[in-house]
This record gives sequence, C-alpha cells and structure tokens, in this order.
Amino acid sequence: RILQYDADFKPKGVLWTEGHRHLVMGLTFDPQGTLWGFDIHTQKVLRVDRYGRQMPDHTFAHRAFGTAAFGKDGSIYLGETLKGSKPYWGSMMKYVPGTNRIGEGHVLKFDKDRKFVKAFGGPGAEEGKFNTCHGIVVDTRGRKPLVLVCNRNNTRVEHWDLDGNFVRVIQKDLRMPAAVNIQGNYAV
Repeated sequence: RILQYDADFKPKGVLWTEGHRHLVMGLTFDPQGTLWGFDIHTQKVLRVDRYGRQMPDHTFAHRAFGTAAFGKDGSIYLGETLKGSKPYWGSMMKYVPGTNRIGEGHVLKFDKDRKFVKAFGGPGAEEGKFNTCHGIVVDTRGRKPLVLVCNRNNTRVEHWDLDGNFVRVIQKDLRMPAAVNIQGNYAV
C-alpha cells in the first residue's frame, strides 16, 4: 500500500496496490506524472497514473529494482537494490536468467518503449562498480546530463554518462548514501 498525506502531513488516503506482497520503496514520479515504486521481494515495478489507478505490470527484468531515473529522451534507468544469491525468506524472488543470483548490482537502461538497452556498473568495490545501487537521478545541472548514482555500500556518489560509461566519483566516504534529488543547483 501507498499512504498519501496532504501538505500538513495529515492522512489523505491509502492506495492499495495489487500483486505486491511487501514494502513498496523508491517512490518517484516520471516526467508524465506517473508514480513509480518497487517491490523488491516480488521483483515488480509498480506504476500508478496521475488519477490513482494502478497501471498494468511490465516486466523490465527479473531484478530487485529499488530506484528509477528518467532521461529527457524517454530513457528509463533502473537501479538494482539487492544483489547476491540468497532470496529473502518469504519472498517470491526469481534468479536472474542464466544465473543463481537475485541481482548483480547494475543500473539497467531501457528506451522510451521500455525495451532493454544495456546494463552498467556491476558488483564490486572499485570505482565504476556498485555495492547496492540505492538512489539515482538524471542530473541536468551541467553542460550535459549525467546519471548520478548513490552507491550505498561503497559509501560514495558517482556520475555516469547517459550511455552507462563511468565519469567520476563526486563524493566518497559518505554514510550509506541512499537517495538523491535535484533541486535547482543542488543535489539533496
């Protein structure tokens, strides 16, 4: 379920989601006003239109996504929040096809038609690798847009280009960065 509050944080309503068993996390809006959320245990991407109607499921990949960002060209970037080979007890997680793993720590890029384009990052501690991709946004503050990634368990925030090439570490030695949003000239 998704709880809705007004500007004074008074309860306004509850959206009961269908086909989801666990916590819905990583709520974000796309440019069209669709609300996206993620049930990491059923590996489902939840989408709700601006009228509060749950949209049909679309299987982007059998991965435990927990975050999304959107490019101006309609590209969709989904970050794998979970990785490893052991599904959580009580979950309905499937293995990544051809592996014995529930996730591998990538960001997956899809085009505007929701077709897979590429995966980038992957598991590891070195720069250009992820250890729990927990927050992403398309950062349009510079000369060209970049994907800003909260690399939570590697305790750093990174920039990647829109084609999935590592650009640089922005800040390291943070305490588990987990979410990011662009407000004017600031990343918060």
